[in-house]
Order: sequence, then C-alpha cells, then structure tokens
Amino acid sequence: ATLSSSKQNDEAAAKEVGKLSTKVLDSLTELMSDLSDGGARADLNKEQLREFLSSHRVVDRLKFLGIPCQDVHMLFNLLDDGEQGCCDKQRFLRGISRIR
Repeated sequence: ATLSSSKQNDEAAAKEVGKLSTKVLDSLTELMSDLSDGGARADLNKEQLREFLSSHRVVDRLKFLGIPCQDVHMLFNLLDDGEQGCCDKQRFLRGISRIR
C-alpha cells in the first residue's frame, strides 16, 4: 500500500509541476509581448532577444524551467533560417517549451 501511495504522490507532484510549467510558459509569452515594439511584430530580432533576456523576470522563469540562457541563444540561432538576425516569435516560444 505504501508503494502505491508513493506512486500516486509522485504522479500528483509531476502533474502539479506540469501545470506550473505551463503557467510559466504563458508568462514568458506575455513578457515577449511587452518588448519594445509592443509585441506587434511577428518576428523576434537579436536586439529584442537581448532585451527579453535582460529582464530578471524572464531569467527567473527560464531558471525555473531549467533552461540556461545560452540554450535560448542557441535556439534563436537555429530558428534564424536565413541568418537574417530574426526568427518567428511563435516558433521561438514553441522551441522554449520543447527545450524544457
């Protein structure tokens, strides 16, 4: 009975972490919309990425998700298909959610 109870507790804890991670990702999406262009553009450029990562709120959320800032830079570079210095914001945020 104790093993079954322990398994149920682990599953409940994992579910709670999943819910919290979803809220954190939603919060990152909101913070992305607060960028200097008001979030109006569909693309994220390198300057906006620096602005995004300079926010302690963003860094704290990435730490919670276990995502180092250098991984975020690498993701940006991977999504910058034409090496034009920008990538689609939605693809970028989906990439962050997959990194975790």
